[in-house]
Amino acid sequence: MIGVMVPSVFADSDYSKIKVKYASTHILEFEKYNVIRTAFTIENDDIQKFQTYYTYLTADDTILYEISTSYDIDEIGDKTCPNTNYDIEINPGLEEEYVFCFQVPKSFSNNFTLKFMSTSPERCAMASTNQFITCQESTYPLGAISNPTKISYDSLLKTFVKNFDNMDANVSNVELMEFRDLNVLIMTVSIFNKGSSELIGWNIDATAKSISGLEFDTTYYTDINCDGNLENINPGITKTFKLCFDVPKNETAFDLALRSGFGFGGSGSLSDCDGMWADCNELFINIIVPEPIVESTPVVPTPVVPTPVAPTAVAPTAVAPTGIASFVDQTKDPQHYIDRYNNESTYKEWFDENYSQYSSIYEAVGLEEPVIEITPEPTAEYTSVPTVSEPNCGTGTESVNGICQVIQTEEKSSKGGGCLIATATYGSEMAPQVQQLRELRDNQLLQTESGTAFMGTFNDIYYSFSPIIADYERENPYFKEAVKLAITPMISTLSLMENAESESDVLSIGLSVIALNLGMYLGVPAIVIVGIRKKF
Repeated sequence: MIGVMVPSVFADSDYSKIKVKYASTHILEFEKYNVIRTAFTIENDDIQKFQTYYTYLTADDTILYEISTSYDIDEIGDKTCPNTNYDIEINPGLEEEYVFCFQVPKSFSNNFTLKFMSTSPERCAMASTNQFITCQESTYPLGAISNPTKISYDSLLKTFVKNFDNMDANVSNVELMEFRDLNVLIMTVSIFNKGSSELIGWNIDATAKSISGLEFDTTYYTDINCDGNLENINPGITKTFKLCFDVPKNETAFDLALRSGFGFGGSGSLSDCDGMWADCNELFINIIVPEPIVESTPVVPTPVVPTPVAPTAVAPTAVAPTGIASFVDQTKDPQHYIDRYNNESTYKEWFDENYSQYSSIYEAVGLEEPVIEITPEPTAEYTSVPTVSEPNCGTGTESVNGICQVIQTEEKSSKGGGCLIATATYGSEMAPQVQQLRELRDNQLLQTESGTAFMGTFNDIYYSFSPIIADYERENPYFKEAVKLAITPMISTLSLMENAESESDVLSIGLSVIALNLGMYLGVPAIVIVGIRKKF
């Protein structure tokens, strides 16, 4: 430490007793300048409080560079360069940690010095000739004692991302379904909340990350029963979700990435973590994807000869594993694959397209297909018809010829057509936002007279322009994203209507929601415009 002091009876603290105990310095390289970011600990060994507003970085003691913050440098955030603590205040016998940034030319020397001054450089220059001006300063060879290292801004941002300390997760039942143009990666994800507060599901973003660095968002398929969003999880609770991802056919190795804090809903970028109040967390889980499918020689089924006995269904029995399809995990119950074939049309289509050499799903999984044997009734002239049980279809599907299919809805009905703009914006009639609007219309508005009257008037106006906007969204992705940004807050406010259970509720909550949206879309912009006009 080098200390320079002009004695004065008015000096509050002795700068020679101020020590920099520890310093870590990084040089962040940008295109037109560098940022020197230093984190250091200062110890006050004086009996007086140490306080200064004048901290500088210099390479030759002729040019002094002031502290730069995120307000001064647009490319960085306030976690990298805090916009607080310009001044240093340390009580006697204590030590404090500080993080300062200095924006310097790219030619700036690595042999730089940190300087603390008791007053401005201009006044210090006058101290030798003016007895009423006191000036103290301490300098520290920061470039020598902190071993500065050059790193990229992205490398520094990665140090702000921490592991989840309140969540554990694991993956099971991984499947890769092959289609003509793409594959669908399917997995079961179990998440345990080991913290003391609720995990907010919408704040956790899930992606499948390939070894090449590409990341794929979740995809919503109703016939595979994929979950569109993660639900909230209370402390001590484990919840299981079925996640689906559209992936390229040439990608076969993945990690599941779970993130929070990366922008709204966890879907932002690494730069979103560079905020003083941003806590970014992530968790990577390696996914063992099934081996590529290899077609095998089918097993010739053993014919079953009917015998004249009472109608009895022959229970499925296992056959030798030779010839079992390559996608079958023989540690699983074969009935799992049969149930999926009967209940999921996408799975049935995939199997029929890729395994046509098998006579049935039963043969592919190594079971004999059940045969229902019948015999004529003694007193009847006709032969009884075998009864085939209908599959147990899930929510949103119906049985058609023994196969569960998604229930098709008409584009327009007496209730009004589909929400064309929302469907074009979110890509599917089965998107959660579109389903929310549909349920609000059917379960709340159309159950009351005032809601029905409102929908009649709304439909007349809405369908006069919505087809044009929806078509333009499909043609222009940028316009589509702008519409999504515009209508997402409105859809969020409409969730308040889910609490409306009577005529009066629909009227009161409906008017409140309308007023809230008028405030957001008209009131706030009007206030901003008026404020700008007054300012200029």
